[in-house]
Amino acid sequence: MTTSPSPFDPVELFARLRALLRRASGAAGPPTSLVSLAGLVLDSTRREVYVEGKPVKLTSAEYRLLNELVRHAGVTLPHQYLLERIWGPDYVGGADALRVFVRRLRRKLGDDGAHPRYIHTEWGIGYRFVASS
Repeated sequence: MTTSPSPFDPVELFARLRALLRRASGAAGPPTSLVSLAGLVLDSTRREVYVEGKPVKLTSAEYRLLNELVRHAGVTLPHQYLLERIWGPDYVGGADALRVFVRRLRRKLGDDGAHPRYIHTEWGIGYRFVASS
């Protein structure tokens, strides 16, 4: 009986099996790059955002702001924290600049400031991402 050449590389097969077993056992792997909440999809690998399946064009600062809010969904992030995370610790602008960016971001996401679906304002504190249906 002769053996025919294998249609796969055994090294790659074992590597894939190890990866599969690691994922199945719940071992920590790389963080997920895709977040989907209430019709909003944020793909941090590609830096893309979709709302109801439609792509949303964001500036770099708008993307960083949305990413920060989504990654801390349900938590109110203070104005100063967001300013430092988005524009750096040396940023001298105030909450007014942040308010402008949140307003632009809401408009692009189709969010209504009076009845927000995604970005809620906590007056005097900051903003919170809530994925309401």
